[in-house]
Amino acid sequence: MRMDNETGTILLAIFPLLFIALWLAMTAMLGLFSGWFALQNRYPDKDETALLTLRSQSGMMGKRVGMNGVLTLGACPSGLRIGIWRAFGLFQRPFLVPWEDITAEPKTFFFVPMARLGFGHPEIGSLTLDAGTWQSLSAHSPARARRGDAFEPVSRGQVAQGLLLQWAIISGGFTAFFAVAALFETRNAPVPPLIFAFPVVAVGIAQLVRFARMRF
Repeated sequence: MRMDNETGTILLAIFPLLFIALWLAMTAMLGLFSGWFALQNRYPDKDETALLTLRSQSGMMGKRVGMNGVLTLGACPSGLRIGIWRAFGLFQRPFLVPWEDITAEPKTFFFVPMARLGFGHPEIGSLTLDAGTWQSLSAHSPARARRGDAFEPVSRGQVAQGLLLQWAIISGGFTAFFAVAALFETRNAPVPPLIFAFPVVAVGIAQLVRFARMRF
């Protein structure tokens, strides 16, 4: 019994260290596979005041590494500054890509208009983000500065329509899942309506927050 207590005490003592080590390893892998380390070395940040700063933004970098709500994007006079919440990027420094090194092209992901930004000529990294967000940021750049830019402006209605379709499909899928599960319920108690309403409301709120973060 005493040995078990000592083992438990040791495990409790080293658990925080193991958690910190694992978190450091995960953030390092995030920086590697997203291409962040290459970008921060190629495009160091500058002491330049942003004309527009958007926080808690989402995007996809490098080898399809999702950055959900952790990015800070700033439109500076000379380029686009990209940063990440410190908790998710202990080794990732903000970097600033000159406007002339950014190529934007339109994409559509799950019905929602997106913009894929390629960094460098030749390209050494990329970031895919909501079209409305890029539209707002790029409004502060000289149009002549971006080479080979195939991005076309989108309207709030187009983005809203895409988000609405996403909401309908995702919430409908969850509702259908709960409905099928209810058919196999062996108890006689009825399934609470709240179970069906929760995914509809939750996904709807998430989509509204995402839309509100876009600046057209």
